[in-house]
Amino acid sequence: MPNFGVDHDVKETQKHASAAESALGHQWSGAAAADHPKDYFVPHFGDDTDIKSTQEHIVAAESRLGHQMKASFAQPANPPQDYFVPHFGPDHDIRETIVHTQAAEAKYGEWKGASFAPAPEPPRNYYVPDFGMDKDIKDSLYHTDAAEKSLGHKMSYVQAQADINLESDPICSSAGCTQYKHKKKPLGYKINYPVPNFGVDSDILDNHDSLKLAEGMKSHILEMGTEASKAKWHNPAKDVDYNFAPKLDGDIITTNKNLADTETNLNHHWALAVQLDSDLKVDSKLESDPICSSAGCTQYKHKKKDLGYKINYSVPNFGRDHDINDNFASIKTAEGMIGHQFQIGTAASKEKWANKAKDTDYDFNPALDEDVISTRSNLKLAEGQLGHSWEI
Repeated sequence: MPNFGVDHDVKETQKHASAAESALGHQWSGAAAADHPKDYFVPHFGDDTDIKSTQEHIVAAESRLGHQMKASFAQPANPPQDYFVPHFGPDHDIRETIVHTQAAEAKYGEWKGASFAPAPEPPRNYYVPDFGMDKDIKDSLYHTDAAEKSLGHKMSYVQAQADINLESDPICSSAGCTQYKHKKKPLGYKINYPVPNFGVDSDILDNHDSLKLAEGMKSHILEMGTEASKAKWHNPAKDVDYNFAPKLDGDIITTNKNLADTETNLNHHWALAVQLDSDLKVDSKLESDPICSSAGCTQYKHKKKDLGYKINYSVPNFGRDHDINDNFASIKTAEGMIGHQFQIGTAASKEKWANKAKDTDYDFNPALDEDVISTRSNLKLAEGQLGHSWEI
């Protein structure tokens, strides 16, 4: 083990101890202190006032409650043991558990009770096949080797003695250790160079002149971005937070749940029925197809697969459901109490509750401006000529 001398902290501690001894005029010694005095006289000043007050309060409390407090440090008697305990039979939960266990064993076989025996020892010293070096290790070694060749430096994983330095690093300047900064890769093009100012572009000047001429012809000042123009061309539809993913109605959620449970219980997936012959309406004005028989053009029909359940069977009509009748009666009672006719789906209600935003056909995919199209085209041509992709 190399000897690097006295540790820096030890040196500082010794330095501070010497300075303190000089300032206090006392030599610090690590020897054991002398034994403290023993068996000396201690005067008795009587009971403490807190003790007297406590004793007086105890006497007053005993007189008021008619009971004398007795404190004892004797060992208390042991709790009663081996006394008679009546037997009321197995607990209700225990009986239910036994019944359920017997029912489950009758259906699935005997249940092997839990064992508290120690688990067997896990296998050890078994054969492990060697599939060679892991792919990630191979890739890491390959990349390390490539980096070492590129930088001309051999990476070492062991700290050498020359790397240990407790004082200032002599390889750093007063500006800092700039040699450890990340190396900058050139962008491939110049930046931050001076650009001469030739004034406003001629197209811009022409546009301003054309706009001024048009305003004079129309006797109207074009306003864009002002408070007045924003208020005039404000889209009220944007003030509404539309819900494009509304929650399903409670009846729909219940129906889907019941359908899924039924399919699971019956082990059958319900498929929508296809169009039947009875649903086809024949136009008597059409002429007969010579390649079809009097039964129809059966050769073009799709082959039908059995649905697995009956459809179009007769269903008895027991009248309107009592819940519907109750709802109608409740609505009629409420209308009479409030003095208001409840209307849904009428022309008046549609006009009253119409959403004005739906009257506008919004263009959610507007065409790009001609200047944007030209700029993108010119950028693509410049990148092709220079063989360089421009990155922002």
